[in-house]
Amino acid sequence: MKYLVLGPASMGIFSLIGTLKARETELVDVKEISGSSAGAILALFLALGMSVDEILETSLSVNIPNFVKIRIGSFFNKFGFVDMTPIRKKLVEICGSDPTFEEIDMKLYIAAFCMNTSETVYFSKDTHPDMKVIDAVCMSMAVPFIFACGKYNGETYVDGGMKEEYPLSPFFDKKPHEVTCIKIKMNRIYQEDIQTPKEFVDCLVRSALSNRVQYNTPIELIEINVGDTDVFDFNMSYEEKIQLFNRGYTFLSA
Repeated sequence: MKYLVLGPASMGIFSLIGTLKARETELVDVKEISGSSAGAILALFLALGMSVDEILETSLSVNIPNFVKIRIGSFFNKFGFVDMTPIRKKLVEICGSDPTFEEIDMKLYIAAFCMNTSETVYFSKDTHPDMKVIDAVCMSMAVPFIFACGKYNGETYVDGGMKEEYPLSPFFDKKPHEVTCIKIKMNRIYQEDIQTPKEFVDCLVRSALSNRVQYNTPIELIEINVGDTDVFDFNMSYEEKIQLFNRGYTFLSA
């Protein structure tokens, strides 16, 4: 495992953490990481030297509902109901710093989808050395309608997983056997009756995510099936988070 790809997951991030724990001894060999959405958060934590245990403990300790509060004004101003400012502040607190790409030793790629160009942009020290990594992470996790979009150099960015199922592009030129991708797989869910704004947004996002670009590159692809889990349930209980972690941890031995 030389090049690590971490895909979108939302609350399925706990399954990604579980698989990282199962493969923890191999993480020391990782030279570069590419992440999008929830995977971008994990990519940042790993690049800063956090252990998987530290990442799990931190993720479990965060009171997520406190940061995912619906604000109507945010939607009209930033095209998403959840303001990213408190989330950004929390990420800085967890990291203990607010580094630029240049200031992080490990090569890190953070994917975000540019609405102006309809293309996925990969932010890294090669292309944006002076950019704050956490700004890129916040743009990468901005699920449309749910989270406020990000602005950078006059352009508007949303979730890095909008177009690509996982952020593999930076490693197209690498040897496939040196690339490992960890992602989640969700069952298609039939919503019998859409009655609330949340149900509408959930269905809309799920529909968009089911039509993303998929790659046939023969890399090591670890695809964790989270079944019918509602990965957009930000009120998920501690037990449900641990269940997702265990799915990821035991997946390889299943």
